[in-house]
Formats: sequence, structure tokens, C-alpha cells
Amino acid sequence: MNDALDKVVGCLIGQAVGDMLGAGVEGSPANYCRAYVHGHIMGDRPLKGRVGHGVGQYTDDTQLARELMISLMERRGFDPDDYARRLANIFSAGKVVGAGKTTHEAAMHIAVGMPWTETGDTVSEGNGSATRAAPLGLAYWNAEDDTEFLQACRDQSVMTHNNAPAIMGSTLIASAVRWVVNHEYGDGEFLAHLTDVVQNEPKFARAIGLLPDLLKMPPREAVLKLAKLNTHRDAAKWQYISPWVVTSVTWALYSFMKTPDDYMETVCTAISCGGDVDTTAAMAGAISGALNG
Repeated sequence: MNDALDKVVGCLIGQAVGDMLGAGVEGSPANYCRAYVHGHIMGDRPLKGRVGHGVGQYTDDTQLARELMISLMERRGFDPDDYARRLANIFSAGKVVGAGKTTHEAAMHIAVGMPWTETGDTVSEGNGSATRAAPLGLAYWNAEDDTEFLQACRDQSVMTHNNAPAIMGSTLIASAVRWVVNHEYGDGEFLAHLTDVVQNEPKFARAIGLLPDLLKMPPREAVLKLAKLNTHRDAAKWQYISPWVVTSVTWALYSFMKTPDDYMETVCTAISCGGDVDTTAAMAGAISGALNG
């Protein structure tokens, strides 16, 4: 139990720190992000905070994961009605930092009384529900039956992102966290688990199928190959890793698997890609924190 608690704490802090470190350069091109990693995060230059906030502020990625963790603790499991209310409340209070449009609109619809089962965007294949999913892997770490866990992964996505890739992104991040809490890490076993999770979602199955080859490449080469899958409507603006759930989640997994025993190296790899780097670093940081404690 003490070991499990250590992994819970590691996961939550790992996500928040990764998110915070990436927040200052979110949306920047890869060359700028690489220079920031080497000169600021790993060097002696001061860190940057998100515009309008000081250094240390994490974004909506961690804020909404935090709300999910609190709900899971208080309700002793996933209660979608409770979590939907929390989403509505935090957005209505104007407390969310850097929220995505899809999540914001869904939360506002919930706030005015729409059922959460009807508020999710059926088109946007964004990563909003994936980046807050890690606490589900913690809450159901020792559940004997996958049914409730998988339903929770689905429901927490449906309220904002109600489409197959987004739901799978939520399931994949939570499943990755759950797996590393329960197993001695090995690339082959972990990859086999990921492959099994995504087998019925074609876009993710293709991306996860690339991981063995990507892991043989340095990050600069790997991100270019992965980015070729990118179908996000603003892909060019985001330079390589956009908020599209398939490539951003896969990049987070690549970053973790490249250096599973080194949290800071994992987060720096996640940020170095350019684009939606607070989110990639939040997801990679959560998985690394769950493994390393």
C-alpha cells in the first residue's frame, strides 16, 4: 500500500510539473522548444511561465485532472454526474487556465442544465479528455474487473469529447498509468498492453503500431514521422504535435518509453517536439511519475 501511495503521489505531481514546464512555451515551434529545454529547464536560464501567469502555474490539463482525482476520492469511484458538475463549476468560476474551446463549450452547456451525456463534441478529436484521464488509472489500479474502469474512461471523455479517437485517448492514458502501477516495467510487455488496448480503434492502432520504429529514432526524427499522421485542422499552426489526440498521446507514450526511468528526460523529450507541449509533458509526466513514484 505504501508503494502504491508513492506512485499515486508521483503521478499527480509528475503531471503538474510536466504541465507547468511546458506551459511557458506552448504553441512554440520545435527549435524554440529544444532551445528552451537545454537553456532553461536543463540549463541555468530562468523558466518561463504561461503568459499572464507566474512560473509554477499549471494549466487546465492538470486542473481538470485534479478535479477528477478529488471527485474519485470523495465519491469512492467515478461518479460522472459529480465530475460533470465540477467541470461546470470551475469553468463558471473563471478559474481555468488555458482551456481548450471544446472543453469550455461542453462545460458551459452542463452549467446551463444540459445532461453531460449530450454535451460532448462528436467531431473534435482533441486531447482534452486524454490529458485529464491519469487519475482513473490510479483509482482503479487494483480493480479485478475492467468493466467499470473502461466505462469510467469512456464517460469522462463523452462529456466533452464524444468520438472514438478521443475516448480511446482517455482510455489509453489511464490504462498506461494503471499498468505501470501494477507491473515491473518492460518495453515489450508495456507495448503489448498498449497494442491490445487500441486494437479496435484504427487511428490509434496505426499510431501505436509505429512505436517500435519510432523508439529506434532520436526525437527529432521520430516527431517528423509521427507528425505525418496529423489530421488536426490547425496542424500547420502547431508545428508537429497539435492538440489532435492521436499524435499527442502517442508522443507522450514515446517520450515515456524512450527514458522510462528518468522523469526529467521524459518531460524534456515531450516538450522538445514543439506544439501542444504542456499537454504532451503533462501526459508523459503522469505516466513517468506513476512508474517512478
